[in-house]
Amino acid sequence: MSLVFAVIAALVILIAGIMSDARFSTIFFRAGAGFVVAALSVFIITFILEAKDIAPFDKELAESVEDSKGESPETDEKAQGTEDAATGGRSDEGEGFTPMTAENVTHLTVPEEGKGEGNA
Repeated sequence: MSLVFAVIAALVILIAGIMSDARFSTIFFRAGAGFVVAALSVFIITFILEAKDIAPFDKELAESVEDSKGESPETDEKAQGTEDAATGGRSDEGEGFTPMTAENVTHLTVPEEGKGEGNA
């Protein structure tokens, strides 16, 4: 997150420097300094906010990942079965929809080279 803010700050400084006709060495030095300052300041602010539990940026993500790992495919199938029973067995598929199987797929033959279309 801090890198995103740092890149944005550096781009703003670059554009402002180019529009003010400053020397390129000055523009790049200021953009680099702005990048470092923005990255450090955002990193420190997010670190303090997480330490005081004011805004837990990474904790919620880690908890949601752990929760999703805890669920097994068997529980997902059971939940889907209960949902099907609750909806009366109907699915979201259309009336004329049939899933693809090996029996209902049309197989085409590839023409051999030199035969068929009259190649010279």
